[in-house]
Amino acid sequence: MDTAPTINDHRTLHLGCTNPAHARPLPRERFGELLVQTVASEGPGPMLVDEWDRMARRRSCLQTANSWSIVTDEIEHLDQLLVAAGFGGEKMHDDGDHILWHLVVLAETDDLAARIVMQRIMPALFAIAKRRSRILPGGMPEAIGEVMPAAWLTIRTFPHQRRTRKIAANLALDTEYHAFVRDARLKRVEEIPMQPDVMGRHSEPRQHPVVDIELAEVLNDASSRGVDSAMIRLLHEFGNGKSSEVLGEESGWSARTIRNHRAAAIAAVKQALRDLD
Repeated sequence: MDTAPTINDHRTLHLGCTNPAHARPLPRERFGELLVQTVASEGPGPMLVDEWDRMARRRSCLQTANSWSIVTDEIEHLDQLLVAAGFGGEKMHDDGDHILWHLVVLAETDDLAARIVMQRIMPALFAIAKRRSRILPGGMPEAIGEVMPAAWLTIRTFPHQRRTRKIAANLALDTEYHAFVRDARLKRVEEIPMQPDVMGRHSEPRQHPVVDIELAEVLNDASSRGVDSAMIRLLHEFGNGKSSEVLGEESGWSARTIRNHRAAAIAAVKQALRDLD
């Protein structure tokens, strides 16, 4: 493997900042300028940046990252791994893609690796949240609240055995699918009632909803393999078309808590099915 590129060769990305003039080269003398920054003073952006700033310098994190031997250089700051994994570089760079793939393999069982992968695709995650925030009642906070748990679940369960290329792009696509598309597709569709005379002598229209048989089979299988019944019920409710807001009102919890429970339930189902495959 070639020597990994250094952090000094790349530019910063400012969350929520679209003006290229605000992106400055990283200082060569130190790793003090993070690759991912924010111009916001509060909210999830600063929280994520601060969290990464602490992790990126922490001795225990650096020791763990160096123990993986993914790159030949000694890692002195976790941003170096982001650059090696393709952050800020060419969209299709085989070396960076390969390193990111290795990180995703580790992320299946390693929290630090999963957090590094999330930071690597953070620009794409915020782009998804910004785009989706335009149609969500809660705006950007709600969008980020949907995107980040979905990204974490996507990273931890990514099928790296069969998807070995275009890792960053696939992670972003899968995250958006799980956060905003999948639930809508799992909703049951009710048949439209019609007056009896419209169909002449045919039988009256059925009022029963069309059940998503595939979802039911998956959840029944997961239940038989020990997944908590409350998790199964929650996923059935989502499959029945209920939103996190509606379920929150019914249970007395916040919609965000419901979404977190949903993510945990999905992870438990996937783990149960994977363990016995």
